[in-house]
Amino acid sequence: MVYNNCIQKNLMKLEFNFVKSGIFDLPEIDQWGFEREDSIEIEPHWTMANIAVEMGLFSSLGQAKKNGWGDPIPEGFTEKRNIGKMKKALFIHNGVFL
Repeated sequence: MVYNNCIQKNLMKLEFNFVKSGIFDLPEIDQWGFEREDSIEIEPHWTMANIAVEMGLFSSLGQAKKNGWGDPIPEGFTEKRNIGKMKKALFIHNGVFL
């Protein structure tokens, strides 16, 4: 049983890439290191609370907002590391040129 638990922890996702819709249509995408299959597309109505829920930091938008994640998603490129107990990493490409 302990063995199965260890395997599940190793399979848990610790790095999250969020991208603005249409980012993969740009010729520069190869330089940025984002892969389509490893990225989550940002919906137009999302805030940082939606991102926190997608990352599994909180189970609801209300919880995320109460914990300070209710801000708008910043424009441009954002990188945050060591988030939460699991030390997750967050990368956002919310390009201003689209």
